[in-house]
Order: sequence, then C-alpha cells, then structure tokens
Amino acid sequence: MTRFMPLNITAIALLWLFSALAQQSDNRPDLTIDAATRSKVIESIAKRLNDSYVFPDAAKKMEAALLERQSKGEYDSVTSAKAFAC
Repeated sequence: MTRFMPLNITAIALLWLFSALAQQSDNRPDLTIDAATRSKVIESIAKRLNDSYVFPDAAKKMEAALLERQSKGEYDSVTSAKAFAC
C-alpha cells in the first residue's frame, strides 16, 4: 500500500490545485505548455502545499513525490494545459 501512496498524494495535489480549471467551461481553447511552464506549475504546487496544507509532513511527502516524478521525466511529454491539469 505504501508503494502507491506517492501516486495518490500526487494525484490529490494536482486535483486540489487545478480544481478551478476543472470548473471552467470546456469550450475554452487549450493552451500549449513547455518545460519551463511545467516547472513553474510544479514549484507553485509545492510552495502552496508547504505554505498551507494542514499536515506539514504530508505536504513534504507530496512535494517529494512531485519532484521525483518531474526528475524522472514523467511530465515531459505533456504539452496540453488541460492534460497537465488532469
């Protein structure tokens, strides 16, 4: 079970941060994002988690999971803002 925990934590973090995008109309055009944009979004997620998440230890674990996935290149092929938000 602990093996899947980082993935679950990462998914929760992404859903939490991008919930506003999910509430917007799907009629809006998709935006193309690059590596710099993905990095800024991931940094922003980590900062928001560490600044305001109710469980600081969990926030650090989510940050570590995000950064690990980023370092492995798991987000490199994502160029759609909508896909990155999901």
